Amino acid sequence: MQRVKQEVLEHLKTKILPFWMKLKDEEQGGFYGYMGYDLQVDKGAVKGCILNSRILWFFSNACMCLGDEKLLSYARHAFLFLRDFCLDREFGGVFWSVRFDGEVEDGTKHVYNQAFAVYALSSYYAASGDLEAVSLAWDLFDLIEERGKDEGGYLEAFARDFRTPAGNEKLSENGVMAERTMNTLLHVFEAYTELYRVDHRADVAQKLREILDVTTKAFAEDDLYLAAKVEPLEQVIDLLITEIKSNHIARLQKGDCTIEFGFVLSDLLTNCERVSDHCSNIAVAQIETAQNAYQAHKYLNAVKSKSNAEFQSAFDSYQQQYRIKPEE
Repeated sequence: MQRVKQEVLEHLKTKILPFWMKLKDEEQGGFYGYMGYDLQVDKGAVKGCILNSRILWFFSNACMCLGDEKLLSYARHAFLFLRDFCLDREFGGVFWSVRFDGEVEDGTKHVYNQAFAVYALSSYYAASGDLEAVSLAWDLFDLIEERGKDEGGYLEAFARDFRTPAGNEKLSENGVMAERTMNTLLHVFEAYTELYRVDHRADVAQKLREILDVTTKAFAEDDLYLAAKVEPLEQVIDLLITEIKSNHIARLQKGDCTIEFGFVLSDLLTNCERVSDHCSNIAVAQIETAQNAYQAHKYLNAVKSKSNAEFQSAFDSYQQQYRIKPEE
C-alpha cells in the first residue's frame, strides 16, 4: 500500500500538476478552456466557470496535501478569474461560461454551478486564509437558498436574472429534462459540507447537531415527546446567537476582532438560526398533525407561556447545558 501511495504522489507531482500548470493563461487570466487530443491549446476557446472552479479546488487541495506553497499561486490565479469574471455583479451568482477574455458567453445560472463555486471558494479559503473567498462563498450560499430552491427542494437552472427557469440539458447526458436532479442535490450537499468544514463555530455546530438529531428522530419515529423537546432547544439557540453577537461587539470595542470577521460570523449565525427555525417548524407540524389542530402561532404561544412547566424545565436544562463560558 505504501508503494502505491508513493506511485500516486509521484504521478501527481510529475504528470498531473505540470499538465494543469501549463494551461495557466497569463494574458487573459484564468486557465485555457480547451486542449485537443494532440495537446494543442486553443487560446481563444470559451472558458467554463465550472472548469475554473474545479481548477481552483484542485490547486487549493494540492497545496494543502503536499504542503507546497508554490501551488497556492495557481489557486489564487483561478480565484481572481472567478471573482473578476465568473461572478455576476449585477444579478448575483456564477455564469455558465465566459469568453477567453472574460466577457460573458452564457449567462445561465445553474444551481450545480453555484454549488461548485462554493465548494472551490471554501477550499481556497482553507488553503489561503483569504477572507474575501469565504465571504463570496457565503454570498453564493445565500443566493442558492433564496433563489435556487422552493418548498420542494433545490431546483436546476435559471436565466441570468433568476426570474425564469432554464433547461438542464447542460448536465443531462441522456436528454432527460427534469426540474430537480440528484446530481445537483449531491453537489449542493458536498459544497455545504466543505463550507461548514472550513468556517464554523464548534459550539453552534454542537447545538445544530443535537437539534437536527432530535428533529430527525422525532419525525422518523413519530415521537411526540421528542418533538416537544425541539422548541426549547430552538429558543436556547436564539439566545446563544444573541449572546455571541454581543460578545463579538465587545471584542470589536476592545480591538480584539475585526469588522471583516464580523461579516462572516453574522452570515454563519443567520444560517444557524434558519436551521433551528426549520426544525421547530417540523416539530410543530408533527404535533399539530397528531392533535388534528393546525394553529401554529397559537400552539407556540401556549407552549412558551410561563405556566408551561414542562417547557420551562426543558428550556432551563438546555440553557445550563449549553451555557457559553465567559470570555476572559
